[in-house]
Amino acid sequence: MKSTVPERSIYDCTVPFGYRIVTSSILQLLTPFTERAYSKAPGNADVANEMGYLLSLQKKTKEATRWYSAALNTDTSSVPALAGSVECGKKSILVLLQALLMHKRGAGLAVMSPLLKEAIDLHFLDLRGRPMGPDYFHRLHPNFIFQVVNLYLSFFQVNPYTPQIQLWTWQPPVVKMAPGLLPGAYHMAHVKFLSGDSQSAQQFLDFCLERDPTIAEVHLLQARIHLHEGDYNRCFQSLETGVSHNFQVLDLPQYHQLKARALRGVGELEEAIKSLKMVMGIQAVSGREAHVSNSERVSVFLELAEALRLHGEPHESTQVLQDAIVAFAGTPEEICVTIAIVDLALAKDDLDTALSVLRGITPDQTHYTVAREKMALIYLQRHKDKKLYIACYREIRDKLPGPQSSILLGDAYINIQEPERAIGVYQEAMRETVRDASLSRKMGQAYVKTHQYNQAVSHYESAVKLGGHDSLVVNLVELLLKLHRYGKAQRTLMTALHCDDGTLTVSSLMSNVQYFLLLARAHYADQGSVQDTLEKAHSVQVSVLKRCQTERPELLEQERNVLCSICCQLARHYRSRTDVDRTKYYYNQAIVAIRRTDNKVILSPLYNTPLMPQWFSPLSSLYIIRVCLKVYGDIKLKEEKFDESVEIYLGLMDRCPDNYVVLAKCIQVLRRSAKLDVALVLFQACERHNHGATTEPGYNYCKGLYYWHVYRVSEALFHLNKARRDNEWGDQAMELMIRICLNPDNEVIGGEVFETPQEEWRYGRATVRPSELQYVVSSNVDSPGQRTL
Repeated sequence: MKSTVPERSIYDCTVPFGYRIVTSSILQLLTPFTERAYSKAPGNADVANEMGYLLSLQKKTKEATRWYSAALNTDTSSVPALAGSVECGKKSILVLLQALLMHKRGAGLAVMSPLLKEAIDLHFLDLRGRPMGPDYFHRLHPNFIFQVVNLYLSFFQVNPYTPQIQLWTWQPPVVKMAPGLLPGAYHMAHVKFLSGDSQSAQQFLDFCLERDPTIAEVHLLQARIHLHEGDYNRCFQSLETGVSHNFQVLDLPQYHQLKARALRGVGELEEAIKSLKMVMGIQAVSGREAHVSNSERVSVFLELAEALRLHGEPHESTQVLQDAIVAFAGTPEEICVTIAIVDLALAKDDLDTALSVLRGITPDQTHYTVAREKMALIYLQRHKDKKLYIACYREIRDKLPGPQSSILLGDAYINIQEPERAIGVYQEAMRETVRDASLSRKMGQAYVKTHQYNQAVSHYESAVKLGGHDSLVVNLVELLLKLHRYGKAQRTLMTALHCDDGTLTVSSLMSNVQYFLLLARAHYADQGSVQDTLEKAHSVQVSVLKRCQTERPELLEQERNVLCSICCQLARHYRSRTDVDRTKYYYNQAIVAIRRTDNKVILSPLYNTPLMPQWFSPLSSLYIIRVCLKVYGDIKLKEEKFDESVEIYLGLMDRCPDNYVVLAKCIQVLRRSAKLDVALVLFQACERHNHGATTEPGYNYCKGLYYWHVYRVSEALFHLNKARRDNEWGDQAMELMIRICLNPDNEVIGGEVFETPQEEWRYGRATVRPSELQYVVSSNVDSPGQRTL
């Protein structure tokens, strides 16, 4: 029968229930009524919107989207239809646009973080369950992920900070699926740096620089890493290298800010202030463009205020902070200015004001954690109160529960030497989050402090599997070597070695060198393997040095020192095997490496002429050269060239009269060459050079050694007794004292062997017959109270 109820009346009856009742049974009853109303008026957009709304309440997203689309087809200006379509078809790109809008309005991390997390979750939800193929790579959309990560990282522009744990899961899928994308490698370097793993960050940066050295952000991040490590020279070199490859780096505020911080670190405050004022000028011209965030702008104000304060201009520093308060009033960055005011109060030793300001920062504010950490440092460093120090971190964990808060509390326990409690807190953090290499590493370090080495090895191995970066492998292998687990250390190193197929980065080659040196230590029982491994380390290090000349010139000095150290190790190895020629060769190579020349420094003066004065010029490598000369003196002594050996050691003593290691060796050489009287002159020179020499253990050991060789036993024991409690000389002094007590006349023990007939030697004084040996053993067993020497 044809219905007589007007379609409008049906719609008017269903609307009040639809907006007030969300029970599924009622919604299912209302849906047919509304659909019937639309069938009576197919061009009514309001009824279509109502139908879409009812279906959306029932989680029928696809059908609701179809009805909202029908409403838009009827009325393109329908706001409810447009809003419903957006709500039903909520995509990650829409959430990202919302986050970008909030970022433009100056929203802080507390507002941005949930939006960015939602955008990433929606993005990966679309990929879930899809097979690997063209459609998967199309939907992966790496640029979208890079944009989200870049927005998140924009809040950490000044100092490394451990972001929320979900950030670590955003990047790896992109890097794994598309390892050749340079933005992915750059962002991974940034993330690794923020997590405190500078070595892995440098490896990703090397990957970027080898493929495109013109990327400005890569050079700036590299400079930032060096700045954080306190290596200001390398920071300057990275900035200069970036400018040489891309002049547009000079137009970036970050360049001048990093340069200013490095200048402040080396004490050039006037130049730092000029650079910071230049940054403020660039930001004023740029306005509020995307690449000049509030976080970056406030950091410049704070850097300038600090530089002015250190330069002795407190009034100007205060004025800059007041300008910052006005500029960032009502924004999350206002708390940063407040914390800077705390630093100013601490500089004046106004602890009460500083603590009062910090207590006023509440957990709902962005920099609450930073404020509580600064308060904790005040309690620890100024008040020396460990309980209040820990209380600050406990409050962080209670107010902001999560794995990162627990990690901060664990680190605090480590700082006050309570690793047992730190382990408990770290375990709590591990239960709250996904497996993380940095957390496993912290657990391993804590277990080492508590001497629970098996657990430490287990966590280090877990960290290596999760992270795989070279510093973790080094920590694990060094622990295994201390535990004398040489076989396991060798297997770990062989697995970690990078296969050199001609595409390795400089950082990977440097890691291989470190692995080979550790492998040489692990091969302690096999001298042939030690030699081969050190030779490989030397070969790879030569390659590193060649590549650093063009790719990483800022590392040349460091890598020359490494090459010199390897050459010295090889020389010591060949010296222990009495291979004089190879020993000379590698010590020569060590001096060549450290003196930065290939043909000017030769060793002929050591063999043909007296020591030349220029050998002892004030060089940074003077210690290495002295060690080499000492070894060459030993070589001449083994060759029984006593005069040349004496000349070398006396030359060393002329320049370092209070070097007791050289003095002890010189006494031995003088004794072998029958010139022991010269030692008295050396003692006098040592006393003139160091007026407190007579009280030093090294001097007394050398004096006791001299008196023993001249048969003045009482004086020898008197001086050795002064040295026997010293950490460095105690063992040698005690051994010599025992030898003096056993043989006070310094006779050659065992010389009668050469004067005893062979038959008498076989069953005479020189040995004990088997029957007598059995009697001696039984006597000792029967009378345990007797003490024998």
